[in-house]
Amino acid sequence: MRPLYPCYCALLRRIKRLERWMSDVTELTTVDEDYTAVTTDGTVVADSTAGAVTVTLPAASEMEGRTLIVKRIPTSANNVTVEADGTDTIDDGTDFVLTASYDSLTLRAVSGGWIVTSYYTP
Repeated sequence: MRPLYPCYCALLRRIKRLERWMSDVTELTTVDEDYTAVTTDGTVVADSTAGAVTVTLPAASEMEGRTLIVKRIPTSANNVTVEADGTDTIDDGTDFVLTASYDSLTLRAVSGGWIVTSYYTP
């Protein structure tokens, strides 16, 4: 008869992988007014049709190592401003303004702030 120990260890490894996968599951949030992103947000789509929108990032320390995407829709003259929380920075600045329709900004939380890993403007 085989001991249960190897099966138990394999099960624990699978559970740990599942927990890591589940921690990366994020939400798509659509907003049309000022919004403070939360740790479960993965993508924030900001609709600036009715007016300018500010998306405030969560504290980088709460999301260290994770990615957040902010996208501006649709075609209007109103900007979307992505703003750092408290003393956090975005590439050594305090904010980043999306001015063109369908601009997209990808950020990664690191110690002390956020870094821009990708900026797309059509």
